[in-house]
Amino acid sequence: MTVDIPRIPRQLDRRGSASQAATTKDCLPGFHAPAKTFLLLDPIDALHLIEQLSVPPDALIVDVYGSAQRHGPTAAFAGAVELLSSYNVPSTQLWLRVHPASSPWCAAAINLLADHVHGVVLPEVSSVEDVRQVAGTSAGHPLLPLLPVFETFASLSHAMRIAELPEVTRLGCSAAALHAAADPDSPLPLRKTAHWARSVLTRFSVAAGLPAPVNGVSSDPWDSAALMHDAVLARCAGFGGQCVTEPELVMDVRALFRHCVSD
Repeated sequence: MTVDIPRIPRQLDRRGSASQAATTKDCLPGFHAPAKTFLLLDPIDALHLIEQLSVPPDALIVDVYGSAQRHGPTAAFAGAVELLSSYNVPSTQLWLRVHPASSPWCAAAINLLADHVHGVVLPEVSSVEDVRQVAGTSAGHPLLPLLPVFETFASLSHAMRIAELPEVTRLGCSAAALHAAADPDSPLPLRKTAHWARSVLTRFSVAAGLPAPVNGVSSDPWDSAALMHDAVLARCAGFGGQCVTEPELVMDVRALFRHCVSD
C-alpha cells in the first residue's frame, strides 16, 4: 500500500535538546505545550465526526487497533491512510493507536504509517520489553514518540522503568481497563484503586521529566456525564489530558484541563 501523505520530520528527543522549537515539557516538534484534549476515532468512521468539530482537539488518535477489531486490519489500515490524507490541521498532534506489542499487526501499522503521525499510542503495555520491542520496530523512524497505556495493576510495577525509556514521551492510563482487571476480593472501592494507579503514574511522570499523564476513555465513552466525572477524578490525581470519542466533548475537556500541572 502506498501512502501519499506528508511525512512528519523528527528532530527532537523528549526534552527538546535538539531544537529550540520545543520547551522542556514538550515532547513533539512544533508544539509548545503538551496536549490536553485527545480525540480517539475509528478511521473508517472518522471523517463525518470530524465535520462536527467546532474546535480541533489538541491531539487526534487514529485508532487502527480498535478499527481492526471491528472491520479487519486491511480496512482499518486503508481507513487510516484516508484519514491522515484528509486531516490537515497544523495545531493538532496526530497519534496512531496500534495493536499491542505482541501482535504482528503492531509492526505492520508502524512500518506503514509511522512517518505520517507525530507519535504512537501503545495499548495494553505489560512490561519494559513491550515498549522496547515497539521502539525496535520503529528504528527506521527516528525518535518516534511513544505513549504507553497501562491497563492492569500488574503493569504498574514496570511503569517507572518504562517512563525512563528515551522513546517514551508520556504515559497513559485506562481506568476502564483497570476496573475490569481489578481484584474482586480487594477491600478497596474501585474508584480508590484507580485513583491510586493514576497517582502512581503522576509521580513517575514527574520523576522522569514527562508531561502529566493522559486519561483513557471511560467504561461508557458515550455517557458524557460519566466520562466527565472520570475526567475530574483523573484531573484530581494529577493527570493533564483526557481522551474522548465524541467531538462535542472536546471543549468540555479543554475547559477542565485548562490550568493543570502540565502547563
